[in-house]
Amino acid sequence: DGATTLRIVDMELGDLTSVDLIWAYHADSLTYHGTTKGALNVNFESGMTTTVDDSTTTVDDAACSPSTLSREDGSTTLYDCVTDVTSEVSLHWTIDSTVVHVAISKTSDSGYLALGVPDSAGAMVTSDAFIASDGAVETYRLTAYSSDGVSQSSISVGYSEASVTVSDGATTLRIVDMELGDLTSVDLIW
Repeated sequence: DGATTLRIVDMELGDLTSVDLIWAYHADSLTYHGTTKGALNVNFESGMTTTVDDSTTTVDDAACSPSTLSREDGSTTLYDCVTDVTSEVSLHWTIDSTVVHVAISKTSDSGYLALGVPDSAGAMVTSDAFIASDGAVETYRLTAYSSDGVSQSSISVGYSEASVTVSDGATTLRIVDMELGDLTSVDLIW
């Protein structure tokens, strides 16, 4: 039906109050992403996000917006919160004690979708990344801005499961039980 979902279970990130993440997507095969990428800082506890990019934008929303995305494909259990990263990409999450269940979705069913946790806020290099492509999720360590610096490997971010689904014209990457630590300021790259 055209949508892709990536799901990662039991991701261990430590402190969930300040998590840096990176993300990227493209309509074609896994290659250079051009401008369809970004970084953001997430406070999973309050629902606030800050885009760390060429133009910094803060979503100053003390209470998160409720998500309509199911935590598992076909489930009636929804994520608690959602924030729109761009007009095509949304970040969804639910806090469960010291871990967070995270999903990133895009409004296209082709190409790839990625979400990462950088070593330094806003920087793609160096980082741990989940990359969903061709119906599978692989983990990578990003150490350089060239293909030589992208290696498939285990990562230091704790999680229990990662998955991708394509459904209804959208792609969704889900990460279950991410261990992020402080939930008030989480940096992500995309």
